[in-house]
Amino acid sequence: MHQDTDNTHCHVAVNRVNPITYKAAALWNDADTLQKSCRVLERKYGFIQDNGSWQWGVNDQLVRAPFRYGSAPQGTVPLQVYSNTESLYHYAVREVREKLSELIKSREITWRKIHLALHERGLGLREQGEGLVIYDFLRPEGPVVKASSVHPTLTKFRLEAHIGAFEGPPTFEHEEWSYGIFSSYQPEFELRDKDVRFDRRQARAEARLDLKMRYKRYREGWEKPDLHVKDRYQQVAARYQAMKADVKRSQHDPLLRKLLYRVAEFDRMKAMAELRIELREERQALAEKGLLRPLAYRPWVEQQALKGDVAAVSQLRGFVYREKRKERTPDGGFDRVIQCGQADDSAVYHLRSYTSHLHRDGTVEYLRDGRAGVIDRGDFVHVKPGFNDDDELDNYRLAANLVSTKSGDAVRIIGDDQFVDQVLDAGCGVNHRGSQYVFQVTDP
Repeated sequence: MHQDTDNTHCHVAVNRVNPITYKAAALWNDADTLQKSCRVLERKYGFIQDNGSWQWGVNDQLVRAPFRYGSAPQGTVPLQVYSNTESLYHYAVREVREKLSELIKSREITWRKIHLALHERGLGLREQGEGLVIYDFLRPEGPVVKASSVHPTLTKFRLEAHIGAFEGPPTFEHEEWSYGIFSSYQPEFELRDKDVRFDRRQARAEARLDLKMRYKRYREGWEKPDLHVKDRYQQVAARYQAMKADVKRSQHDPLLRKLLYRVAEFDRMKAMAELRIELREERQALAEKGLLRPLAYRPWVEQQALKGDVAAVSQLRGFVYREKRKERTPDGGFDRVIQCGQADDSAVYHLRSYTSHLHRDGTVEYLRDGRAGVIDRGDFVHVKPGFNDDDELDNYRLAANLVSTKSGDAVRIIGDDQFVDQVLDAGCGVNHRGSQYVFQVTDP
């Protein structure tokens, strides 16, 4: 016995030959017999039940333990721990194990379906020696992992008995969407705790949502500083009215009284001018302090960050990250745009669901609910995100219609894959209607 491990260990050596009769104990079913004996001894001596092929069930009956996946191959865990990179084994388990289990349970598994399930995650299956291995499809010369370690059913012997001899992968065509690779193994990326990242992302989202709600309450409760402008003007006017009344009461000479009236009126105008200058300076001082009008969201966040608000500091970093991301956007920083020919202008359209706003530089904004949905700059048509999916689809349709009315000399879609697909889908809708205008991309 020894206790230098996590649990107390007891090693027992058993002689299967009877020392009296010299008969050898049969080895048939010895593994199950040993597992059952271990469960009985663990209960008898109060030990913690260990994992095994048998376990205690209801009514104190020994039953088969449910299926468990095997442990990771030797070396994969230290690879992640010491190199801080995800191993191919762990990537394959995370991406395709459940998919393969569903294929096997459906009883419709074929070699082609196995290859497609692996291919869409950037993996491949091939023969090596007497078995099968999974490899990185984009780096076939790289490390491989035994297929049965990813899923125990994924062995050549077991699968060939049900679906026939091994078949290699099909010829993957780039034009066929079902042959696409939607994620791939990235050995150069640092491994991060996904649960921790998700929790932090959720915490940041909740903190920023609370920050926006506080800003909303600030806007709703904001009151414009009262400079008592009307009262101060009335005080100046009343003072000189009293002065004129005193002149009227004390002076009986009409010419002198008229002269004093004019002097009082001149002083009143001078006092009013001084009051206007004073009010202008007070408003300027309030504006410099940000008290004259309610602050926009970003300046308000900056003030909260100066007070030590963690959520505000995080939001400022988010602003900076968004700006850097825009700077990294290819094609001169443009994104979500349809590029047309130079000075390829189109008319201003007045639509029922949009409000057209023409700027002095010729830019036409199509507003929906006060928010720009599509911006036509002539050589660029910028498509903005909508409040919801329906608004965004309408923006795509409007942009495709605008582009179809242009000369068509040059049409290039700049944006991510989802944006390109949405624009092309909207353009197909324009062409399907059979109108006089055609949406056609010249630079795919």
